[in-house]
Amino acid sequence: MDRLYNIVKREKGAIDIVVANAGFVEMSDTANVTLAHFDKTFNINARGTFFSVQKALPLFNDNGAIVVVSSAIAVKFAGRIFPCQC
Repeated sequence: MDRLYNIVKREKGAIDIVVANAGFVEMSDTANVTLAHFDKTFNINARGTFFSVQKALPLFNDNGAIVVVSSAIAVKFAGRIFPCQC
């Protein structure tokens, strides 16, 4: 992300909008989820999205916008499988 935002800063100077959308899922029954499975899913879907937005903040102009996109799978399968994307 640092390299990407450095290029944006050098070539454009500012950001008008960031759309953060991470969606990773490996279906599993909740009872069978391992720590590694949980960490991989959380790191991609939550941490990846958060830090993508955080690193963009210094480049925003005065009227910038942040759009964070989720997945319908969080609603469709909630409670029946793990993980639900956030």
